[in-house]
Amino acid sequence: MASYYDRLPRLEPYDSEQLPLPLWSDFNPVEIRKILAWTMVIQRNEASPSGHLIKLEGDKIIEASGVNSMGKTLAEAFDPEMAQIKWQEMEDVAQQRRTSFTLSPVPRSDRSFIDLYRGCFPFCDAQGEVCRLVIIVAPVKDVVR
Repeated sequence: MASYYDRLPRLEPYDSEQLPLPLWSDFNPVEIRKILAWTMVIQRNEASPSGHLIKLEGDKIIEASGVNSMGKTLAEAFDPEMAQIKWQEMEDVAQQRRTSFTLSPVPRSDRSFIDLYRGCFPFCDAQGEVCRLVIIVAPVKDVVR
């Protein structure tokens, strides 16, 4: 995903202090089809846990977490503390307009024994505002119990 993301054209923002980002309309899931099962798409409607809607959640993410959160906001999908943590991670990516890479356990108490690598990639709309976040996860170990 990182190499695909780096090849996408960038929209120069109106504010010259901000970093240019790829347009959401240029994202083509066929280009990352091999990792779609490990892909999550978050629609960013406003800067809050209830303003981040899980639009897509790949099969392997659902398997790892034990829960299908597609169609829910972060506030609906997680307990309040975890929703705040996840939202803050995404908010940092949106504000910095940079990809982040992290290592953390599955955010579910009954699945926290599974460690995941995460890449969070911001995309913007035609006005240059961050509107989507594509998150790619991969288990640290090849097995998901």
